[in-house]
Amino acid sequence: MLIDGEHTDVLTLVSHLHQSRYRKILDTVESEDRKRLTRLFEFPGKTLSSLASTNFLRVQADTLCEEVADDLIAGDETTDLPIFVVDRSTRFLGIVSTQSVISKNHGRKPVSRYMKAVEPLPASMHVSAALNATQWRTTPALPVVDSERNIIGAITQEELASVVKEFPDDNDPGLEDLFSELSARYLDLCANVVSMVFRNPKDRED
Repeated sequence: MLIDGEHTDVLTLVSHLHQSRYRKILDTVESEDRKRLTRLFEFPGKTLSSLASTNFLRVQADTLCEEVADDLIAGDETTDLPIFVVDRSTRFLGIVSTQSVISKNHGRKPVSRYMKAVEPLPASMHVSAALNATQWRTTPALPVVDSERNIIGAITQEELASVVKEFPDDNDPGLEDLFSELSARYLDLCANVVSMVFRNPKDRED
C-alpha cells in the first residue's frame, strides 16, 4: 500500500507507523522504491522533501508541444498532472498548462514559449510555511526542488492542508515557526522578482 497507494493515503499511513518498523519495510523493497519511502519516513518532520509526490510530468524546454500532446493522448491518466519544464541540466524553469500543449496552433513550437515562470518550493521548507505561499493564488500544483533547483516532486495546497489538519500541534509557536515565516517571506520576494523579470519591457522602463 505504501508503494502503490494514492499519495495522500500513503502520507496518512506513514503518519501512523512507528519508527521501529521503518527499517524492516525498507529492507523488503527495491532500490527506487526505497529512495521514495526513505523520504516519506522523514515524515512527520513536515518538510516538503518528505511530502512531495511523483504526480507530475517533466519536459525539456525545447520539446515541441505536439510531442508532449502525443504523450498525453497516449496515456489518459497523465492529462491532469502538472507539467514542469526543465533545462538540459534538468533544473526547473517553469510550468506549462495542458491547454497550451494540446492547442493545435502551438504544435510545432517549443513548450518554453508558453511556459509560466513560477518560483518553486524548497525541499527544506516547513509545511506550515508552504501552505501560505503566494504562488497558490495562480498555480494549483507546485514543484518541490533541491538547492540546485532539481525537481524532487510535486505538491498541492490541498495535500499540505490535510497534513496540517492531521497534525495541528505542529503549528505551536516556536523557533521552527520563525524560520517558516522567514521562508514564506523569502518566497514572496522571489515571486515578486520573477514577476519583475518577465514583465513587459515597456513596463520596466516606466
